[in-house]
Amino acid sequence: MSEPLKLQDLMEMNGVIGALRWQQSRFQDAIAYPARLAEFLGLENEERARQMMLSAEAMGLSIKGVLEIDYYRDRSSNPFSLMPVDGYMIHGQKFNLLCTLNHVAAVVDNKVEYDVKALFRKLALVRND
Repeated sequence: MSEPLKLQDLMEMNGVIGALRWQQSRFQDAIAYPARLAEFLGLENEERARQMMLSAEAMGLSIKGVLEIDYYRDRSSNPFSLMPVDGYMIHGQKFNLLCTLNHVAAVVDNKVEYDVKALFRKLALVRND
């Protein structure tokens, strides 16, 4: 079995210029608690990291919802369902944002060649409890 990684381990991967992890939004006793930034590296400041976290959390929730619909509706007739999903990627002109559903994200410089699959595997192994 793989060993859990630290967020710092992501910064050693080719192309990664920033990383963050957060605790997910919680819904308890009719109260919604917002996501909480746990750690960030390589980003300009905490406010930028918090904005990225909130964007990644909102996208992750919507993506997971859509994929759950796909999984339950089409499972018998669609052998190409994408579920289960570990993460998602937002491709930008200069940077990419790779996020996993364990609430870890990495910002990657598009000028650098990197292995997307390997990076997603590392993101999924970051300890986030």
